[in-house]
Amino acid sequence: MSRRASLGLLVVAVALLWGRALWPGFWLDETVTVWVVRDGLGEAAARAWRYQGQSPLYFVVAWAARRFLGTSELALRLPSVVALGLAAFGLARLGERLVDAETGRLAALVLACLAYHDAADARPYALATAAVVGAALAAVRWGERPTWARAAVLGAASALVAWAHPVFALALPGVAWLALARRREGKGGGSASVVLAGAVAVALGLPLVPQLESLAARRAALSFASAPTALELAADLVRPRALVALAVGLALAAVPFRGRARPHFERPPGERRFVGPLLAWHALPPVVLFLIARTSDAHVYVTRYLAGGLPALALLVAWLTRAIAPGRARGLVAAVFVALSVARFQEREDWRAAIAAANAARPDARTLVLVRPGLVESDDPAFGADAERQEYLRAPLAAYPLETGGAALGLVPHALVRENETEVEALLAEAGRRSRVILVSRSSASITGWLDHRLGVAGLVSASVAGGGEKIVVTVYERRR
Repeated sequence: MSRRASLGLLVVAVALLWGRALWPGFWLDETVTVWVVRDGLGEAAARAWRYQGQSPLYFVVAWAARRFLGTSELALRLPSVVALGLAAFGLARLGERLVDAETGRLAALVLACLAYHDAADARPYALATAAVVGAALAAVRWGERPTWARAAVLGAASALVAWAHPVFALALPGVAWLALARRREGKGGGSASVVLAGAVAVALGLPLVPQLESLAARRAALSFASAPTALELAADLVRPRALVALAVGLALAAVPFRGRARPHFERPPGERRFVGPLLAWHALPPVVLFLIARTSDAHVYVTRYLAGGLPALALLVAWLTRAIAPGRARGLVAAVFVALSVARFQEREDWRAAIAAANAARPDARTLVLVRPGLVESDDPAFGADAERQEYLRAPLAAYPLETGGAALGLVPHALVRENETEVEALLAEAGRRSRVILVSRSSASITGWLDHRLGVAGLVSASVAGGGEKIVVTVYERRR
């Protein structure tokens, strides 16, 4: 597959996937980023420690973007665009070192398709992905020539991964294995420098220990995902889209046309000792998070937390594609992969559209506006006891102000549980005293259906449902005449 064809497909993928993801308003977690960084650098760092469960590194970057580029969605998402662009570039270099230049280009293309949401996300996942790729490049460089300086760089790069996002550190054992597998026989001086790399990583990572301890203590309260199934784990490990692209691309390439050669598999170039480390790098994040979710009350198996293994998966897919001959067949496989990614593009919730729909409903003094952002901490009434925590729970309103027009505002919890029963009943009682209610809620059939029933009992019926994006419901209730 030629360099021109690879770059052409990469441009198409970035334009159709990254560009489309950049357009909508912020989703919930991005509005949290807006709230964290809106009141200055010092406050951003403090809020990152208190509320986000990770280091302030990304939020310092987000604060700088807001300070110097403005408050638009594009301004806050631009650091992630740059970070994932660097990750793709670094992965191309890594693939070239492990196999050849074409494999590197294919890997960059696959990563651009797999991680398009991270590229347009005002969250730390693209930065963490770039840090993982940087650590892998440092590992390979150390393996090729294990000097003290390269060991120190490897240790610092590994610590940077944890500072970008602690869950992405699950990819580091595979990266370490890659370093050892890359080390050639006869290259001396490596054993002692391994100790140096580990010491640098531990020393730079020590400041994160209190934060990790705090996360472990709050694991049950912060768990919002359901327990994963073995089928979900298998899908995340196998990635059916890549297999379908290989199969469809080969089928298209096999169609006879003017006597062209049929596609076939050849021995892929490069050494194979890196396959084991790449499999470990790809598999460890989902497997470890799956086991944690299945054996404890920390349900943290979330798709975006698995992104630390995506660069390894992209390299493996590129390596398998590279084994196909002739190059025309590899080009068809890559084109099919891009087409499948575009066809399966997933929209995220859009709080800009939701708040705009609520404002268009013209709330006034006789209206109660009920907002359910869906932050899991809202299930604990004690959490929102002070003003700052109340602001955190209403993060979407920090990004997109609600024009209340004198309307009262109520916060609906993430879930309906015994702990917040009194709070929810008070909200319903207030709704019963109003002639209009506007409900802005993340889509949840059970909760919105239950609220619809209870408001109906109070004499309020749904008068209209406004457009609040595919995953947010904006419903206007009027008192029955």
